[in-house]
Amino acid sequence: MGKGRLIRYLIEIACLIALAGAYWTYFRPRQPVEYPGKWIKTPGPAANEVRDLTWSPVSNKLAAASSADTQGPGIAVYDAKELAWLNRTPQELKERMFVDLLGTDKNLYAVCYKKDTLPGALIRSIDGGMNWMMPGVLPDQVDPRCLAVTADQTLLLGTVDHGIFRSPDGGATWNASGQGLGNLKIQCLAAPPSNPSVVFAGTLRGLYRSTDAGASWTSVSVIPSFSASPLVVGIAFHPSRTDTMWVIVKNEAGDAMVARSPNGGSRWKTTIDGLAARPQPRCILADPAKPDTVYLGTVYDGVYRSDNGGDFWSPMNTGLPRDPNDIIPFIMHALALSPDGTLFAGVDFEGGVWEYTVQ
Repeated sequence: MGKGRLIRYLIEIACLIALAGAYWTYFRPRQPVEYPGKWIKTPGPAANEVRDLTWSPVSNKLAAASSADTQGPGIAVYDAKELAWLNRTPQELKERMFVDLLGTDKNLYAVCYKKDTLPGALIRSIDGGMNWMMPGVLPDQVDPRCLAVTADQTLLLGTVDHGIFRSPDGGATWNASGQGLGNLKIQCLAAPPSNPSVVFAGTLRGLYRSTDAGASWTSVSVIPSFSASPLVVGIAFHPSRTDTMWVIVKNEAGDAMVARSPNGGSRWKTTIDGLAARPQPRCILADPAKPDTVYLGTVYDGVYRSDNGGDFWSPMNTGLPRDPNDIIPFIMHALALSPDGTLFAGVDFEGGVWEYTVQ
C-alpha cells in the first residue's frame, strides 16, 4: 500500500470514528433508565404546602419549611427513627408561610413572608431546627423570599420587591446590595461552595452574577434565543466542578427549560432531552456524592434524574399518585438528599413530603 493511499485510509477511518461519536452523542435513540425503588409519603407534615427542604448536618435530620396553618407546622423536623414530623415553629411566627431554608455546617436559617401588618422574618437555629431565635430585625417593608451564604459566611437575603440584602454577622445587621441589579424581584440565590466571592441571583427578569460576595451585580445572558430576560427559578452547582452550573428558566410565553453552563455562566446549553414535551421544571438538585447526577422536580410531571449532567433525563415516579388524566397532582417545590442517598421531595396542596430510596 502506497504512502498516499495509507494516509487516505487513515483519514477515512478517523472520519468514520468522528461520525460514530457524533451519532452516539447527539442522534442515537435513548431509552429512559428504570430506577429501582419507589416513593413513599412520610407521615406528615399534615395538610401543608411544603416550600423547601434541607438536610441539617448539625441534627442529622431533614427540615421542612411549609405554610403554617391550623392543620400543620411552618417549620418541621423529621425524626426518621420515630417516623414522625416534629412541629418546631416558633410561637411568635405561627400561621406564617415559610418559604426558604438554608443549612450550613453550624447553622440552619429560615425565612417567612410578611402577613398583613406583621413583618417578614429570618430565624436561626444552632441545633438543626429544634429551637429557633431571631438574630436581628429585617429592614422595614422587606418581604423575604430566599437565602444564600457565601464561602466566607456572608449571608444574603433575596426579597420579593426590594432586591438583595447582605449580612456579615449572621443576620444581626443588614445592608442593601442592589448595585447593578436590573430587577428587584428575587426568585432564588445560590453560591458555589468553593468560591467565597461568587453568588448568582435569579430574578423575575434575568440571571445576575456577583464576584464580590453580593456587593455588586452584572447581568448574565442565558440562551437569548429562548428569552432575552427570563424568569429564573432554580440554580444548582456541580459538586466538584463548581464552574459547571444549571439553571431553570421560563420565558414570556410560560415555556420552561433547563440550561447548563460549563464555565460559570459564559456559555450555555439546553438540557431537556428526555423531559416531557413542554416541561415545567420547578427545582433542581445536584447530588454531592455522585458528581454528574442531577435531580429535577417539576410541575405535575413528578421527578426526573440524569446521570450525565442533564444530557438525558429519566422519570423516577414509581409510587406517586396520578389523577384520572394520568397527571401527577403535585408541584415539586423542593428536593433534598440525606447523607445515605435518600431523596426527599416537598410538594404542594396537602402533598407533604415524599421519600425515595436512591439505588
